[in-house]
Amino acid sequence: MTELNKILDAIKAKPIVPVLTIHDIDHAVPIADAFAEAGIDTLEITFRSEHGAASIEKIKTERSDIIVGAGTVINSQNCETAINCGSDFIVTPGATEELLNILSNLPIPAFPGISTVSEAMNALEKGFTYQKLFPAGIVGGPGFLKSINAPLPQVNFMPSGGVSQNNTADYLSLNNVFCVCGTWMMNKEMIDQENWAGLTDYIKQQTTS
Repeated sequence: MTELNKILDAIKAKPIVPVLTIHDIDHAVPIADAFAEAGIDTLEITFRSEHGAASIEKIKTERSDIIVGAGTVINSQNCETAINCGSDFIVTPGATEELLNILSNLPIPAFPGISTVSEAMNALEKGFTYQKLFPAGIVGGPGFLKSINAPLPQVNFMPSGGVSQNNTADYLSLNNVFCVCGTWMMNKEMIDQENWAGLTDYIKQQTTS
């Protein structure tokens, strides 16, 4: 089984991937544990904070069974950092020609970000049949994905941006959506208070249709 298939099997088992920006390295493992307790063991940790890479490394070291991807990857340096800290996969918000070429040669799976049909076609030409739609809510949401399924049946999407508990079912009902991603499952107040049991309960509530 390829690394991509392993990642996809894990994601499809619970097709909701939280997008996490961790601001305190000591919170990385407890947050990961809270999601695991709630039945979610695939995470995307962004490079939007200085603790992104260290958080991925800490979770992979202490909780090796949890699948952790690096998000907000925008250049070759980010890709190198993601690999060095032990990321299982990479997600980008968009994709330049240079970045697509880099992603094509990585030793781990990558999901390039697109927001138009042309961008999806360009990524497909590079061999990416699994892509991120971002920002999904602004570029057309479920309606957009439904409309491009016929001309691009080869492409499967992970919509992100504007995804919430209220519309996850709409996205996941589509044939070309393999998971949804978003930040709505995080509760800043509970994290600041280190209320991990409360966070677990909150995540369960936010991921129940």
